[in-house]
Amino acid sequence: TPDRGDRYEIGDTLDITWCGTLADCTSSIISGVMVGLSFDSGKKWYQLSDSTLYVGARSYYWPIPESIGGVSLARRSCLVRVRSYDDPSIVSYSGMFIIEDPDTIVSPPPTDSCDIYPLWVTAPEYGDSYMVGDTLGITWCGALLDSTISSVMVQFSPNDGKDWYHVTDRSFIPSTRKFYWLIPETISGEKVASKECRIKVSAYMNPSLMSISGRFEIY
Repeated sequence: TPDRGDRYEIGDTLDITWCGTLADCTSSIISGVMVGLSFDSGKKWYQLSDSTLYVGARSYYWPIPESIGGVSLARRSCLVRVRSYDDPSIVSYSGMFIIEDPDTIVSPPPTDSCDIYPLWVTAPEYGDSYMVGDTLGITWCGALLDSTISSVMVQFSPNDGKDWYHVTDRSFIPSTRKFYWLIPETISGEKVASKECRIKVSAYMNPSLMSISGRFEIY
């Protein structure tokens, strides 16, 4: 752990675990491991522990901070790497997971987010405000749109992600990178107006590939 598609918030304690034939106290090949984090698909890594960890521990608890290396961790897609201190070629990577902080205005994503992340919601953005009856232009991009993701599900939450509702007539649509949604008063019997709105775009064939917008308001 963490596993692909997991979601955490700033302030959570992330339980990083590992295993393997060499991860035991009698191993003479691996004396310790280094645990790192990357939020740019492995281009740059940040060490999470102050020192090399005992390999036989098989776990490390990391309190998720607001930032690392001077960069906000909010709304980041991340990877964890565990590798041998003695032989860096002995290494394992986690699946991609997401760190969020819904109560903090997040820093703008890197300009190359569309090339880094499988999916990325580019609109609406954190702090946007719309009125019932407006047409909301939902847009997204991503590194896998042209090769892997041909259809997506577009969903709306009025309660910060607790419940999700499809905004299209069908459960999925072609991934055209844009969908115009005429904001109704209700959706599936629930009032749309809220200060805790979010949009989620996910791959139809693999929902773990997804992105959630920043929190916005509908009044």
